[in-house]
Amino acid sequence: MRGTVQLNFGQHWLTTTVREYRSSIVVAVYVILFGVVVAGLEFTPQVPSYLSRYTSFLFSFLGRGLFYVFVGSLMLEGDVLRIIAGTIVGVIGLAYAALEFVPSIEPPATMREADSSWGAEQV
Repeated sequence: MRGTVQLNFGQHWLTTTVREYRSSIVVAVYVILFGVVVAGLEFTPQVPSYLSRYTSFLFSFLGRGLFYVFVGSLMLEGDVLRIIAGTIVGVIGLAYAALEFVPSIEPPATMREADSSWGAEQV
């Protein structure tokens, strides 16, 4: 009888652990995917035009800043290192968003759209 109780408790613990970590794994995959996309945009010398069409918000300081704040908020769960990393990413995002409102700062070449005619008004 005692062995049965321990076995049931063990199965309950395993089920609870899998449920708790399933969401952490999904969030980690998304954070890694977002990091790869931003790193690709940052280090690619010529951004393909289709990429600027679908991720146009990443080509402005405000859009990229809000995206960093979003990714940082995804990381703000769990242990202390994740909270520190999420806070750092969020603060960098706020700094990017603030740069949008400083007229003397021009976006770097990696933040300029490859096809500047797309989305422009025809006059």
